[in-house]
Amino acid sequence: MSIFKKLILKFQEVFLQRKRILQYFLTISLLILGLAIYFSLTDEKDKARNGRFDYVNKDLVAGVNLYRLENYERAEFFLKRSLEGAKGKKTKSFAALYLGNILYKKGKYTDALELFRESLSYNKKNVFAMYNTALSYLKLGNTSQALRHSLKTFELQNDYLPNLLLLGNMYYGAGKYQKALSIYNTIESDDAILKINKAFTYLNLNNTDLAKSLFKVVIDDTEADKILKAIGHYTLSYVEQHNDGVKAAGYMR
Repeated sequence: MSIFKKLILKFQEVFLQRKRILQYFLTISLLILGLAIYFSLTDEKDKARNGRFDYVNKDLVAGVNLYRLENYERAEFFLKRSLEGAKGKKTKSFAALYLGNILYKKGKYTDALELFRESLSYNKKNVFAMYNTALSYLKLGNTSQALRHSLKTFELQNDYLPNLLLLGNMYYGAGKYQKALSIYNTIESDDAILKINKAFTYLNLNNTDLAKSLFKVVIDDTEADKILKAIGHYTLSYVEQHNDGVKAAGYMR
């Protein structure tokens, strides 16, 4: 069962119980935002940055291509050979990065973290390695180190979208709503997920007018996912004390 389907089922369960609805939505908004940053791990961004790779190193090229094809066992073989045999630090940095990505995808977060650190030892400005280090710490429950490395990622590249979402999410989870909002506001996107999270942030800052406005935008967005529309509608009706759960549930069909 997909993560998104589990979220839908959980929403239906809580909706039927009608207990602590607002608190639940404040939590689920973080889970939804988590979906937006889950496993970014350079899969898309690195395609636009091929110039950073050392294409003289055939093992690295083979490893990266196999990684993109999700043939992780073969990718691991070539990436290890690249890491051991390459002379250039950038080549070693990217080989260690992708090896770490593979271990992260396998749920081996401690081992992945070590490889991301190794990647950074060869290139301290490797944005992806720094960001993935933050993700690994977060998976291991070390939120202070996760925040520290997310901030370092921001220093290296202040427009890296996955990290902006992660940083805003972490500030939100820590109850630092003004800081979360300042990060969200740097993101130029019409994405409904971002709007929902900004709406909840405004709600926590007691700015109900802006929160309601954003919820309405999501509800009226023909391209927004049904669960986002349901969350937006039910939370809006809760804030306005209408408690119109029937229409919200209709979005779930």
